[in-house]
Amino acid sequence: MKSESLRLVDVVDVLGAGFHMLRRYRLEMIFGLEQTKMFRNLFFTAAALAAILVIAGARAETGQKTGEKFTSPYTSPYRGQEARRIKSLSEKDVDDLVNGRGWGFAKAAELNGLPGPAHILEMAEAIGLSADQKGRVQSLFNDMKGRAVPLGKKLVALEAGLDRLFTGYGSGAAPSESALKSHLSEIGRVRSDLRHVHLATHLKTPKILTPHQIAAYNRLRGYSGGGIDHSKMGAGGHGGH
Repeated sequence: MKSESLRLVDVVDVLGAGFHMLRRYRLEMIFGLEQTKMFRNLFFTAAALAAILVIAGARAETGQKTGEKFTSPYTSPYRGQEARRIKSLSEKDVDDLVNGRGWGFAKAAELNGLPGPAHILEMAEAIGLSADQKGRVQSLFNDMKGRAVPLGKKLVALEAGLDRLFTGYGSGAAPSESALKSHLSEIGRVRSDLRHVHLATHLKTPKILTPHQIAAYNRLRGYSGGGIDHSKMGAGGHGGH
């Protein structure tokens, strides 16, 4: 900031000197009034632009010295993620996976109107779950979580292992293509199994809820409908309770 202030003072001094020159020599007597006005406007415009450039340059220099993040037209949207413990996963991702949360794996079901057990239990009172329904949904949730947690932990471990394959590249310990392919295949298999656990559970909830409860669930979740026919979902189907 001190450097920026000094440079701005220099620009102000130049402006002042230029203005004094215009007044002292009364250029309108030499060039005429209209040409002198145009000259003055150009002068002050150029001086203002110079001041902006000086300030911008000083701020960029200050940012580099203080460690502020530098941006460019080529800045990656992944900037900052290089500091992650596991590059492909945020801390929230890791927490969701090791605790059996959905991690977006069940969107195909959820966004097509099939409720998830965790959210059903959260809004049990709002959608009017009976004690029997709540018990059955809780059982579904417990089963889902019991299978999802070990798969989630395995996926986190595999992603950490993928990181290790590449951290050794600079020291000459690059993975072979076959080793990389094998590791990725295992990641894909675990992801697929985990996604199946979540989606398969969503398939079971409509057999416990009524069409009215499913409609209420989707309304409370903020879903617009998207052509979902709730009357064909739920215990009893076609609006049956």
